Amino acid sequence: AADRDEPMRTVLDGLEADGRQGMLAEGADVRTLTVELRVDARYRGQSFELGVAAENWIARFHEAHAERYGYQRLETPVEAVTLRAIVSAPPVAVEGPALEAASGPVATPRYARAALGDGARLAGPAIVEDDWSTVVLPPGAGLGVDGHGHLHIEVGEVGEPE
Repeated sequence: AADRDEPMRTVLDGLEADGRQGMLAEGADVRTLTVELRVDARYRGQSFELGVAAENWIARFHEAHAERYGYQRLETPVEAVTLRAIVSAPPVAVEGPALEAASGPVATPRYARAALGDGARLAGPAIVEDDWSTVVLPPGAGLGVDGHGHLHIEVGEVGEPE
């Protein structure tokens, strides 16, 4: 069994090295990296896999299969379908420009949709509310209402409503 696992160990080691290299290239601290090696396995002839830790993966697969499906097939060969190395680290602090302090609340007109009749026009910013939805009209957008009550929103530079 040990010789069968040697090719798997070589692949898992390569996947781990690639994952570590990728995380370090993204700025992760090598001291904070964690690695989880996994095998997606199945009984020969099955069309579905169960993921288990790579260490003692065959025994772990039998246990996981019994837990999930209520039985084991100890005499049936187990196939490794997918090998995975999951390398993770805490998020890296991202430096960005600081926001200026808010100057106070922004007043945005609110409209009841039911009060907007045929031909009504609004210019953003505005909020149109009803029992089922809320429409946020950003600055520079326009809204028109047709004879069936449908809202038509125009995005871009729109002049004041007529």
